[in-house]
Amino acid sequence: MIILHWIACAWLAIRPLTDNKTALSHYIWSFYYATTTLATVGYGDITPQTDPERIFAIVIMLIGMVMYAYLIGNIATLLNRIDPARVHYEENLDRVHAFIRYRSIPSTLVRRITDYYDYMWEKRLGYDESAILSTLPTALRKDIVLYLKRDVIERVTIFHDASEDFIHDIAAHLHPQIAMPGDYIFNIGDIGRSMYFISKGSVEILDSDGNQLIVRSAGEFFGELALLHKRKRSASVRALEYTDLYVLDVATFDRILADHPDFRTRLVDLTVGR
Repeated sequence: MIILHWIACAWLAIRPLTDNKTALSHYIWSFYYATTTLATVGYGDITPQTDPERIFAIVIMLIGMVMYAYLIGNIATLLNRIDPARVHYEENLDRVHAFIRYRSIPSTLVRRITDYYDYMWEKRLGYDESAILSTLPTALRKDIVLYLKRDVIERVTIFHDASEDFIHDIAAHLHPQIAMPGDYIFNIGDIGRSMYFISKGSVEILDSDGNQLIVRSAGEFFGELALLHKRKRSASVRALEYTDLYVLDVATFDRILADHPDFRTRLVDLTVGR
C-alpha cells in the first residue's frame, strides 16, 4: 500500500490533472492507475502519453514483476515449512537421484531404491530414528526407545515375562532395519553376525535348494542359532514383503547372554527343534 501511494503521488507529479475534480478524486484516479500498472494488468483506460510517462510506466511494471516473484517465493517457503517432513524427504530424494545419475545406476536398481524411499516416507516420514535418538539425553532416549519398540517387545514371545532390566538392556541395542520383498537377509554359509526380530511383515526360511521350510511373521525371531552355537548359517532367509526388523548384533548378544543367564535358558527352550 505504501508503494502504491508513492507511485500514485509520483504519477500526479508527472501528469497533473487540469479538470475541476477534487484533490481526492485526482488521488483516487492516480491510485487506480498505479494499482493496475503495478499489477501489470493495465486496462488501457489510462495510458501514458509522453516519453517520461511511458518510462515511468515501464519502471512501475518492472517493480510489479519483482514484487510478484518475491511474494511467490515467500509463499512457497511458508508452504514448505508447514510440512518439514516432506521437505526432509524430498531433500534426501534429490541427493539420491543425483547419486543415481552420477553413478549411472541401472533402472532395475533405481526402481528398488525409489520403492525403498517411498516405503520409508509412508512408514516413517523418511526419518532415521537412530540418528534422531542419538542426540537425546540417555534417560530420555531409553524411555523413547521403549515406546518406539513396544510393538516388537509386546509381540515377541521371548520378551514375555522378562525382567525390566533385561527389556531396557536389549531394547537399547535393537537397531531398525527394513527388508524389501525378495531381499535375502542372509544366506546359507554366511557367518552369523546378527539376530533378527520381526516387527512387521514376514520372511521365509529356505533350505540349500531354495525350498521353503517355514514362514515367520510379526512377533517371531530368527538367526539366533548361528549366534548361540557359534556356527555358520544353516538356512537362507528371504523377505516375502516389506518387513520391519530389529537387529541385535553378535557382540551385544554375547554380552546379554552373560549378563542375563535366564535369557540363554529361554532362548534354548524356544529354539529346540528349530
